[in-house]
Amino acid sequence: ISYDAIPPNVESLKAGDIDAIISQNPYEIGREQVKALVDYLEANPDGGAVEATDEFVGIPQKFLTADTIDDPDNAAYVYVTECS
Repeated sequence: ISYDAIPPNVESLKAGDIDAIISQNPYEIGREQVKALVDYLEANPDGGAVEATDEFVGIPQKFLTADTIDDPDNAAYVYVTECS
């Protein structure tokens, strides 16, 4: 089992070298990071230290196998090397 559906891991999965990939949605990760930054800047226009918080931001994950890696419902969890 591997983590993140980056191209080499996907190739290994399809070749049968690994059994599964646990993957996150890279777009959602980036969206949440930008949202956190915008929220901080709106609340602190003059900057300052970032206070620690117990707030949890979960990013959905998928358990991908050779049978499910090409399913269109899982496309957002497979990393791409180029922007389209």
